[in-house]
Amino acid sequence: MHEPATNGARRQIADIAVVALLGLLTGLYLWDAVRASTAFLHLILVAPLAVLILALCLLVLVRTLATRPAADAGAGGAPRDEAAGALIAIGLFTAFVAALPWLGFDGATFLFIAAFLRLHGESSWLRIVIYALAFSLGLALGFSALLPYPMPMLLPAPGAG
Repeated sequence: MHEPATNGARRQIADIAVVALLGLLTGLYLWDAVRASTAFLHLILVAPLAVLILALCLLVLVRTLATRPAADAGAGGAPRDEAAGALIAIGLFTAFVAALPWLGFDGATFLFIAAFLRLHGESSWLRIVIYALAFSLGLALGFSALLPYPMPMLLPAPGAG
């Protein structure tokens, strides 16, 4: 029976299609942003992020094409586990968005990153806290410096007051 290999090939094609679609949409968004305004301040957030996403899409595409499709482990739980993980990640993101008005961007981001790290197997609470704290504060400070309007924050921004 060649069914497991076919499932692996289908999965690889699906991965390529998703990454290609993400790259295409990012490219179209960047093109539209440049067409709307070439002013540096208008593109300061969009252009670097779009280039980073396109580079990551290219990296994933090359790695996916260079890897042979793996045979599925059988009728075991791999696809079901992936689906459950995806649903949990969607639930975490939904909770993140819902928590923004109460916890602010910094607090909600901290909890989201910490929960996501724990979900993906990180067992060291010290590493979880340090990484989530560094990343959430870096994002919050970066966005508050770049965006022309105030963001809801749990902690007061430096210089605000």
